Amino acid sequence: MHTLLYPGDATAALILTPQFKYLMQQRDDKEGIFFPGCWGNFGGAIEAGETPEQALRRELAEEIGLRIGACKFFCRLVFDFAYAGIGDVVRWFFIVPLADDEIDRIVVHEGKCFGVFSGDEVLSMPNVVSYDATAIWQHVIRDRIGGRYAGEHHGE
Repeated sequence: MHTLLYPGDATAALILTPQFKYLMQQRDDKEGIFFPGCWGNFGGAIEAGETPEQALRRELAEEIGLRIGACKFFCRLVFDFAYAGIGDVVRWFFIVPLADDEIDRIVVHEGKCFGVFSGDEVLSMPNVVSYDATAIWQHVIRDRIGGRYAGEHHGE
């Protein structure tokens, strides 16, 4: 029996190491979640009354025991579900800098495991959540397109 999934607003972290690599989660391979078994950014649903940043902080604490200090809004992707009577669904992405010693303290509570990958590695992997790959692609190319993130590399 297949579980019906319902899209909703969510938040995600582009977690950056000092080596300018992305910390990614391999999602559980089980029914009832979006993109089972794929690699994606840590994050999740925004609950009623939460801001996207509050949801991100809660999700990172729940998923990997990470209590973050600084984070910075990067982008949002808007998906039009008008055809299903839902309207727009937004996924918010934040930059979260991570020190090397913080990586050693991560304990995965949700998902199979985590990995650390360069932007090129993420973008060449066959099993990455599509919208997370899009946000990472935008982050990787920011120097080429200019804007307020051009030239910034860590701690954005």
